[in-house]
Amino acid sequence: MEKEFVLSTMIHQQAEKYGDRAAIYGRNDETGQWEAISWREMDKTVEGLAAGIIGLGVKSNDRVGIFSQNMCEIIMADYANYSAHAITVPLYATSTASQVDFIVDDSEIGIIYAGEQYQYDVALEVMKKSKYLRTIVAIDPSIDLKGEKNAIRYSDLLADGLKNPRTEEIAARKALATNDDLVNILYTSGTTGNPKGVMISHENACNQVEGNPKCEFNNLLSIATVAFDTALEDILTGITNGIKIIFANDSEIKNVVDLIQLIKKEKPQVMEFTPSRLLSYLEVDEFCKAINCAKCIVMGGEQFSAKAFDLVKKYCD
Repeated sequence: MEKEFVLSTMIHQQAEKYGDRAAIYGRNDETGQWEAISWREMDKTVEGLAAGIIGLGVKSNDRVGIFSQNMCEIIMADYANYSAHAITVPLYATSTASQVDFIVDDSEIGIIYAGEQYQYDVALEVMKKSKYLRTIVAIDPSIDLKGEKNAIRYSDLLADGLKNPRTEEIAARKALATNDDLVNILYTSGTTGNPKGVMISHENACNQVEGNPKCEFNNLLSIATVAFDTALEDILTGITNGIKIIFANDSEIKNVVDLIQLIKKEKPQVMEFTPSRLLSYLEVDEFCKAINCAKCIVMGGEQFSAKAFDLVKKYCD
């Protein structure tokens, strides 16, 4: 694997190549409107967040948690961690305080991004007794910080990083990255015991998308939550190959009516589902009509379903 494939420099390289072309497409929860984020804007935000977390004391190889449902901000937070030579630890958005406490303690998370009020409240409960967790970054602007002095809003963190770009420090940290460095620790769900962390290196991540058939298309729909390896694959495939990521939010993931509207609007060429979820969606006539835009539908995570395969062939070319 060549040096240039480390993820810490990926966004900047793609921004130079693609400029104002859309990189991510997601819903702005404040306005309710779907918005595109360009490669140039994404690069600026990633560098700003990287500077921001360095200002909060994040050191090389520190672990930074992302505890959130799907939203565009977490992709940029993820790559900001890479730029700061830190390691991302995603957590399931529905995790309980005891589950979060275990992962924070096990991986020694010092800073955690909290998506909405539930995640913030859980993180705050954990932080009050944790010997590692010292700062919560609140993403949703409507989150009530409850007067917590060790919490900061995502917008304020970004503003600090843009005001104090720490350019030389970020460049030095990017230069440290090697193929063997960790980028992620993905934890299992913990349904049969304590969660187990799987360590993902730059090389592991890049190998995941090299030669991936999803690379042949112009856009892809990502509906997996960020703590799943499928979401990591979707994000890496899009970023590495300059493919627009259509990032479904929590509502689209859980509500097939909202998902259908998203598919009709954006016409994703690549979609991935578990067979059981796909079968349930295929019971809805409007979904069957909507997926005729698909060029590649991937089934995974469960035993293959011949029934789902035959139905997909019926509604898609």
